[in-house]
Parts: sequence; structure tokens; C-alpha cells
Amino acid sequence: RIWSGIISQKVPKWGPLFQSSRVSKPLTQEELDAYDAPFPSEEYKAASRIMPRFVPVTDAHNSVEENKGAIRRVFSKWTRPFITLFSDSDPITAGGEKSFAFVPGGKGQKQNDQGR
Repeated sequence: RIWSGIISQKVPKWGPLFQSSRVSKPLTQEELDAYDAPFPSEEYKAASRIMPRFVPVTDAHNSVEENKGAIRRVFSKWTRPFITLFSDSDPITAGGEKSFAFVPGGKGQKQNDQGR
């Protein structure tokens, strides 16, 4: 909720936001500038301001149950190797891997928790 309702609406530049979510080495000024490059002015940020409001991050969101059903229907039959990437340091995706624990293609895959 904080992301979709406050942060995504108020952050003037994206670079510092990505810097604050890093747990390893700091970003260089060139890297920070690269995150801001696609958005030279506020008028270019319209989609990035609106998109977070459509991401169903709480059960109160209208499409959460619909999305959960679709995920179950598709991935309960998925037998190919299956890899997901989530971070316990990301306030948006932390714990997301639990939502995919039922996927047959993910069973027996070695987990790598060495992103730090």
C-alpha cells in the first residue's frame, strides 16, 4: 500500500529509490542517472505513477482472487523447470516465493539465497 499510494506518487527521481533498495554495493552516479534517463520530466512518468495501483498486493484488491485462480490453473500443471526471483529485502515482493511453492517444475530445484 505504501508503494502504490505514496512512494510511486511522490518520488521525484527513481535512481535514489533503487539505491535505497540495494543491500550490496552502492550504485554509481552513472547507474543512478540511468534509472532516471527514461523519465526526463514528470510527463514521462504517467505510467509509472499509475501502474502500482493495479498491482494486487493486498486481498482487498479486486483482481487478487482472479489472479490466484489463474496462477493455480496454469502453474499446477507446469512440469518444465521453474525459477522465481524474489528478495526478502524488497517490500513489494518479499515472501512471493511462497505463492509458487506448489509448482511441480519448481520441486527439487536448488535454491540460491546468496544475493547479498
